[in-house]
Amino acid sequence: MHTDDIAWHHAFFDWATLARDGVLIPVHGGQAVRYRPPAWDARGREGAIVVPSGCPLVVVEGCGAARRELMPWLDVVVWVQADIEKAKARGLVRDGGTAEVEAFWDEWMAEEVPFFAQERPWERADVIVSGIPTLDHEPQSQAVVSART
Repeated sequence: MHTDDIAWHHAFFDWATLARDGVLIPVHGGQAVRYRPPAWDARGREGAIVVPSGCPLVVVEGCGAARRELMPWLDVVVWVQADIEKAKARGLVRDGGTAEVEAFWDEWMAEEVPFFAQERPWERADVIVSGIPTLDHEPQSQAVVSART
């Protein structure tokens, strides 16, 4: 489940109730999920967030996934840590690098920074992975990992 899909045209970070009630609680009950967040209907987005009943693994992906209020429905948290400026530069290249994309990144960061300051999700991580490792490794086949101490 991509948190960006839950948050789409809703809010950058105020979507936990949607994720909990629409996906996580039903999944924990062994139910099949076919969830359409309210903004999807309001804006005519096709498809749904789908999880088959009895699915043995659901990955909740996104920077707000390990928020306190969702922890009762998460079994393991992996935090990917990256330098904010390097992550932005990489993201701008990935997303097209236009002035519009950069404005969106700045808007996003204006909400993400205080969210992280309040939530501190890395403190709940079972594993911390470097998103921009500086160690000598082969990124296609190796991960740089630090255990929580």
